Amino acid sequence: MTDANAGLQRGPSTWPVHAGFNETFKSLRNDLDSFMRGRNPSTVHCVGHSLGGALATLAADHLSELGVAGIKLYTFGSPRTGVGGFARHLSGKLGTNNIHRVYHSADPVSMVPIFPFSHVPVSGNVCMIPWKGAQISANAHRMTQYLPSIGDATWTGLYRNPEPPLDRDIDLWLESASYGPTLYSATTLWMISRAMQYLLKKAANIVIGSAITVSMTVLDQIAGVLVQGAQLCKDISDSIRALIVKIFNFLGRAVPATIDVTTFFLRWVLDLLARAVVDMARQAMQLVVRS
Repeated sequence: MTDANAGLQRGPSTWPVHAGFNETFKSLRNDLDSFMRGRNPSTVHCVGHSLGGALATLAADHLSELGVAGIKLYTFGSPRTGVGGFARHLSGKLGTNNIHRVYHSADPVSMVPIFPFSHVPVSGNVCMIPWKGAQISANAHRMTQYLPSIGDATWTGLYRNPEPPLDRDIDLWLESASYGPTLYSATTLWMISRAMQYLLKKAANIVIGSAITVSMTVLDQIAGVLVQGAQLCKDISDSIRALIVKIFNFLGRAVPATIDVTTFFLRWVLDLLARAVVDMARQAMQLVVRS
């Protein structure tokens, strides 16, 4: 959580994942393999809260690569572990019915790392639990808050999977002067992430060699692809400027009088966003440690 500018590594199934989470998983992988040696369980439950959710996700990926059957994954307030390709691959491999993701809508740890990292499952059994208040809250990450929120509800009773906005909805949001509460708003951050995903896909369609790789840090790659797209398409350039305004509003910072869509400037803006969200996630993690 200390690195806002996350690097990438090849995960158990070779898809790019967060380097820090992967290094932590590798430190316990041999113990996991030793424990499983000679055992042939019908079902393995991988369960984790917070960082444990990321490690449970990588454990599920690793065990499935070894051919272990009956793997089920349950995460609570988990950060995003790998890129979109990793999330789609693991979702398909385990089956979305065997993956359950629970998170409070205002839990900052569930909002990091920022795009292109993606949650597992990509669709299906997602349990979004509404939080009192619109702003991101470190307290929403504590397991002592998840327990009463879940209560004795069944999985079916918890399922609330927000529908992703349509492309036209994102365009309208970017064009709008405001979108309800903005400063540290959980909804605004969710829309920023969706808009970034949308613009990256648009840029990737016209930029050659824009795939996310493990050779560069994530923010450098995102900034590079978006700026190349902006140079080739005025609509993308205008949308990126609007997104930058939304990011500054979310952070409570004054919007620059002039916004030049350059790699250096966009990289700086994305770094501001990433560090702010990581700082909120770090505060939430410290609450967990103290409790």
